[in-house]
Amino acid sequence: RSRLDKMAYYMADRRFHQALFAATRNRFVDALGRTVMVVLDFSFSLQSRSLIDPDRGLALHQRVCEAIEARDAA
Repeated sequence: RSRLDKMAYYMADRRFHQALFAATRNRFVDALGRTVMVVLDFSFSLQSRSLIDPDRGLALHQRVCEAIEARDAA
């Protein structure tokens, strides 16, 4: 459902990125993440549609999750 509902998709994407920043347990990176969230919010408010296809976006996020789980820094 989220990939069909633009706002739900965006909010899930936002939570994903917030979780990545928080997971670093680094205060500097977490603070930087809050700044990035402001930029993402502003970007979302300006665009009329997603910059990439939601299916492609989900696939890219899945790859990031898999790399984190595998401890693959590259």
